[in-house]
Amino acid sequence: MGASRAWAVKPLSVRPGICSRLRPSWFMQNFTGTHAHARSIRDEGIIRPVVHRRLSYRQMRDRLTAEVPVEFAAMLADLDRAIAGGAEDRVTDTVHRLTGRPPRAFRALLEREMRSSR
Repeated sequence: MGASRAWAVKPLSVRPGICSRLRPSWFMQNFTGTHAHARSIRDEGIIRPVVHRRLSYRQMRDRLTAEVPVEFAAMLADLDRAIAGGAEDRVTDTVHRLTGRPPRAFRALLEREMRSSR
């Protein structure tokens, strides 16, 4: 993998003040970082507190521009906007077809991640 793409595979940070990004291809792993949808699980005491700050297209693009060229940042911000609008809102049988086992539940992933991070 080239250096220009290495930023895309850095682990999500959970340190205070550090921004993490939604990774559309790693759906459930997004929730081990700092996203609003994890809040209800967090409130049940399963995971550490998280903060989500929704960014506008422009804010997302500008934040990404600190790490990647502006054209690429704009494309990623466009993808984020499309995903937020439901462009990737679908369920597939890919996990079962490729692994031969049913996919894990979201809650099970969070519980496992939190146990392993202690």
